[in-house]
Amino acid sequence: MSIGHLQDQGLRAAREGRAICKFVDEDTVTDAFVVQTAAAIYYDIPEGKQLVIKSATVGGATVLEECVAYLVGCDAVAGGGTPTQLNHHLHIAIGDRKEGLMHAKESFDVPKVVKYSDGHRSVSLAVMATDNATVVTYGWCGWVEDEGTLS
Repeated sequence: MSIGHLQDQGLRAAREGRAICKFVDEDTVTDAFVVQTAAAIYYDIPEGKQLVIKSATVGGATVLEECVAYLVGCDAVAGGGTPTQLNHHLHIAIGDRKEGLMHAKESFDVPKVVKYSDGHRSVSLAVMATDNATVVTYGWCGWVEDEGTLS
């Protein structure tokens, strides 16, 4: 499968209203990984469907802070239940010489495919930061389709 084929599928999904972009801006997170359950970030996978996730991002704005996030497939709706980590950590650290925002975006050259039939009922992000007062921005983008469509 070529990258052009994936771009065509993503464009078709956007035109058909199946594109998904989940994003939370300026959220205060904890110093331990927590699966995020705000409606703005999780997506419940309908029966017989799969999510194709092309990218994820994490960012922060405070100097001397760090934040880390990773995609999770959850065995319950609304980001609940037991999470399964789907990618390596997206990590940023803002040092004492950096000003402004710093973000890490990962585009998955092989997209993450998260299927209802594999036991996943929702997708979210697990996020942590330096301490309980760190403000973080995070999100992911992709599309929903019938299971087995991406082959």
